[in-house]
Amino acid sequence: MKQRNFSPTLAFYLGKRYFSIIFLTTLIVSGFVLLMDTVELMRRLANRPEIDGTVAVELALMKLPNMLLEITPFAILLGTLVCFARLSKNHELTAIRAMGMPARQFLIPPIVVCLGIGIMNVGAVNPIAAVLLKTYEKRMDNIFPGSTKGLVTEGGNIWLRQAESLRDILIYAKNVTEQGRSLGDTTMFVFNKDGAFQERIDAKSAILDNGWWTLKDVLQLHPDKPNLRSDHLRIPTTLEPSMIQNSFTSPNTIPFWELYGFVKLLDDTGFPSQEHKLHFQRTLAMPALIVAMFLLAAPFALHFSRNRGVGSMLLLGLCFGFVFKFFTDLVSTYGLAGRIDIVLAAWIPTVIAALLGLSFMLHFREE
Repeated sequence: MKQRNFSPTLAFYLGKRYFSIIFLTTLIVSGFVLLMDTVELMRRLANRPEIDGTVAVELALMKLPNMLLEITPFAILLGTLVCFARLSKNHELTAIRAMGMPARQFLIPPIVVCLGIGIMNVGAVNPIAAVLLKTYEKRMDNIFPGSTKGLVTEGGNIWLRQAESLRDILIYAKNVTEQGRSLGDTTMFVFNKDGAFQERIDAKSAILDNGWWTLKDVLQLHPDKPNLRSDHLRIPTTLEPSMIQNSFTSPNTIPFWELYGFVKLLDDTGFPSQEHKLHFQRTLAMPALIVAMFLLAAPFALHFSRNRGVGSMLLLGLCFGFVFKFFTDLVSTYGLAGRIDIVLAAWIPTVIAALLGLSFMLHFREE
């Protein structure tokens, strides 16, 4: 049978049909995630009667865009299976094949749609999700206060908060070394629990060791007392280097366009940056990952949609999704542990999914 040229009208129709089903699938999955997250937040807020119940919904909505970035590949997987199952049920695939058109041609419009969704997620959804997630974490910190919060600022400066039973200490340092154990040019601002300023402590350096800050070349400034200089000063603390590291800005709260600079800043200040590097590479790989998930689902959708219903296809997609999620988390764990390179840990799942999809396409003779 003679192969016909790909009609632009048909390409537009397939792309539009595919996008509508992907949009609906994403909407359904997002709604389910939003419901589960709201229920969990309401459970956590149950012992805080002074907080209105609508706060849980607001917090869940702030967190939703970030969750949307996580579920998009899964929605692509399910949506692809559903789309081709419906096209087959309506005999549209049969008509397209009767024209002599190979799969490599009529799959181009969905691939373009997937690529567009991936680029939109990186360029538009990611910055919005980062801002909203940062707001979410601030709201959660006000509701459930933590023991410490850290912030690395431009130039490598650092701000820390040390909460104690009788006072709060804000710690500022111009540089950090030894992965949070040593602070240089340090200033501590001490406040009582009512927020009244008590004293300021300037030091050339501050060493964190076994529950103590050891300050060197110290100048203490009190509002109502003479300034006091000393060579050494020890201040008790509950902070540990790991707590300082973990209290820094989550990679999910940093827009993609700013993440590379933040990673460089962490490297310059001596703090581990593996988690941020992994997040940067995984975000960079998102468009390719979404296309790979389409390539993984398409051959099964084309092959089995002739004999199986939508329910069977969805079950198949769920199995694929859980297996892929487990594999991705496993590879990421090895990357964060230093067993494999961070770039490989971020891109291996995408490459494997794409190669599997292409091999299944050839195996089922859907090329």
